[in-house]
Amino acid sequence: MKILLSVFACSPAIGSEAGGGWNYAIQLSRDHEVWALTDISRRAAIESFAGPLPPTLHILYYRPWLLRRLSLNSKTAHLIYQGWQLGAWRVGRALDAQHNFDLCWHLTYGVFRQPSWMWKVGKPFVFGPIGGGERAPVRLRVGMPFSEKLRELTRDIVNVVSWWLPGLRATYRHAALVIARTEDTLRILPAWVQHKTAVQQEIGGYPARVSPEARPGHSGHLKILFAGRLLGWKGVHLAIQAFAQLLQNKGKGDFTIIGKGPMEAPLRKLAMRLGITAKISFVSHLPQDELFRRYPNFDVLLFPSLHDCVR
Repeated sequence: MKILLSVFACSPAIGSEAGGGWNYAIQLSRDHEVWALTDISRRAAIESFAGPLPPTLHILYYRPWLLRRLSLNSKTAHLIYQGWQLGAWRVGRALDAQHNFDLCWHLTYGVFRQPSWMWKVGKPFVFGPIGGGERAPVRLRVGMPFSEKLRELTRDIVNVVSWWLPGLRATYRHAALVIARTEDTLRILPAWVQHKTAVQQEIGGYPARVSPEARPGHSGHLKILFAGRLLGWKGVHLAIQAFAQLLQNKGKGDFTIIGKGPMEAPLRKLAMRLGITAKISFVSHLPQDELFRRYPNFDVLLFPSLHDCVR
């Protein structure tokens, strides 16, 4: 098949949605001819990728000219994405006139409450995998700072009212197939969407990027790792409390936290309040390859996230 893939976030050597978009593009192009339309901010990372690319993968870059000077970061990402979406379908339609696609697939950003306009290309339209329907239990938000609690509450409200956003219902109405990352997101979709929705995980990775060699026996002294953004919903505050209980119960170990984000200061304060700062190491963001090289140095990887799209 000839597939037009809408992947605003698409980049090698990183995780999250950009890594998922890249891996989907690579894997789909092994069996199909794929045109991956992504944001111009991804060009440097993609063009510096050292690995072989399938000859059936064609990568195209786009950004509306009014937004060309904006740097992509956490504060500008959604503004740029919305502008990108408004123009990307027109680029897709022009490409379709040249290549006559069999399928148009919107992959990233993959959030159920954000519409895609790629159905306007006029070909069978796939939407997803989408997430965002997962919800952090209220009792697990207790240790978050007020700002993070407010963020979670706002997210809960937006998830309910998002069905009134312009274009969202049209996105689902025109989709031949919707893919949800989790059962939670499936359940938040209306019944008329659920009947054409499949559940499938998005995030994937290259095999053998993490060494399979196991550490020798730890002799009761655990080396524990968390790696990810330091956000309230990542649940690191719960991991620190659990680690403190391990130490209080005569357990032995060290806890390394790799990542950065607005929760770093509150997490450091929590460790200090619990009297375990000497047992916790904070390491800033690392390139993915360096992070993978460090994995074999640990016995346990903690993933305490409250609503990541992982089954």
